[in-house]
Parts: sequence; structure tokens; C-alpha cells
Amino acid sequence: MSESVRDDGELSAWRAEWLSLGDTTALAEQLAARCLRDGRRLRRSLVYETVAGAFSSAIAFALIVRTHGAPSVAAICGVILVFNGAWVTRFHVARRGQLASVAAGLDRYVELTRARLATDVALVRFAVVANVVLAAAIVPAVAWILLSRLERIRHEPWRAAVAVGAIVVTHAALFLYTRRKRAKALDELARFEALVARGSLE
Repeated sequence: MSESVRDDGELSAWRAEWLSLGDTTALAEQLAARCLRDGRRLRRSLVYETVAGAFSSAIAFALIVRTHGAPSVAAICGVILVFNGAWVTRFHVARRGQLASVAAGLDRYVELTRARLATDVALVRFAVVANVVLAAAIVPAVAWILLSRLERIRHEPWRAAVAVGAIVVTHAALFLYTRRKRAKALDELARFEALVARGSLE
């Protein structure tokens, strides 16, 4: 059985349950309100992610120019630029068709909200993996920089400590944040499925 056929069957079952409850109007209004809120949230998130990607890319370019294209710095900034491009592209592609705040019919509201929540989960999973890959790529580049400036570091070890500490703290914070967001997204999707199956979003 194809996924589309299975989804149609589930929507038909839900619709039959709502009709038996005799309160489809209230449920539809709740779903419509949620779609409106989610639509605004998604549009804001697209702007935030695009601006954040552009800002960090601008900093990466500035560092490359400031260091006159030093290989070690260019390597790290190159990884950051590739990550930004991949993340923003993935984000926009994943959200395609999910920005509309108005859907036609009760089943469409459920389908749209379900797709949005599933995309939330997929994007957070991508972010978790990407953060690990990014850290794995940056570690050897940072080691390269430290070794190439070993003499200076011996005189000013605090510079290396601050740089390495900032990188470690940043990636640890990102890792914990994405893990927490992933758990929250999975919980939200499961909760929505359970509430819809009961015929209520209360």
C-alpha cells in the first residue's frame, strides 16, 4: 500500500470519527487557528534563518579578506560557507508549499499541520547531523591554525585558550540545543497525532 493511499485512509478514518462526535465546526476552527499561527511562525523562521546565514557568511568572507586568504582561516570559513549554503537551501526546499495559512477543508488542515510538524522533525535531525559534521571538519582546521602559530601561542597562550574554548562552547551549546529541539519536535508531532486521533485539539 502506498503512503498516499495510507494517508488518505487515515484522513478518512479521522473524518468519520469527527462526524460521529458532531463537533466538526469547533475542531475545524481550532485547526484553522493553528494553521494561521504556524504559517506566521514559518514565515518568521524563513526570514531568521536566511538573515542568520547571510550574516555568518558575511563574517566568514570578512575574515578571509582580513587575513588575505590565509589557508587555515580560508579552510574554516569555507566549511562555514558550505554549511550555510546547505542549511538555508535545505530549509527553503523543505518548507516549500507549507507557508500557506489557509487550507480548504478539515482534512487539508490536518494534512498541512501534519506535514509542517514532520518537516520540523526532519530539519532538526538534519541540524543535529550537520552540527556533528561541521565540528568534525573544523577541529583539524583549528589544529592546523594552532600548529602554524605555535611560536606566538607560546608567548600568548590565552589567545589559543579563548579561541578553542569559544569553539567548544559554541558547538556544545548548538548540539544540546538541537537535541532538545529534536525531542520537542518529536513530542509535538506525537501529541498532535494523538489529539487528532481522539477528534479534538483541546
